[in-house]
Amino acid sequence: MLTGNTDYIYDNGFLACIYSRYDSFDETSSTKTLYRMPILQLPSELLLKITIPEWKLECYEQLVSISQLKDNWNDNGAKPFSKGLLEKTKDILDSLSYEVELFPTAKNTIQLECNNKDGDYLEFEIYEDKIKEFRLWIKDNENETKIIDSCQINETLKEFYGF
Repeated sequence: MLTGNTDYIYDNGFLACIYSRYDSFDETSSTKTLYRMPILQLPSELLLKITIPEWKLECYEQLVSISQLKDNWNDNGAKPFSKGLLEKTKDILDSLSYEVELFPTAKNTIQLECNNKDGDYLEFEIYEDKIKEFRLWIKDNENETKIIDSCQINETLKEFYGF
């Protein structure tokens, strides 16, 4: 039996490493084995220079959970997520400066979403080969959908949050 968890290793209050931990229990020999795979490893000279916001840690943890989903994870035939999509999403997360939440979709995409102070809604749906932006303005009850490049996400979030 294999179970997974996420460990965060801190040094002087700063995140040093995120591990995905897998515990394996062999019922025939009654032995337990612990496997650790680094997801994010920071060099020691950067420990005091880099802090990772709580929202981003939650997104990384959610991404680890998504990577462990199996066939039919939503009880409606959804497929597991490809390594390529997971890596693309991690790269996008690495580059973000503004808060989002991360969710899997049954369409085999990963969604980043947020709301601003006015209640407007913004989402980025990450596909293997594209990123779709969807925006809903509450006051005007208008929406817009367009295809964007990953390099546009930060600037879009900055404008959306009013910075």
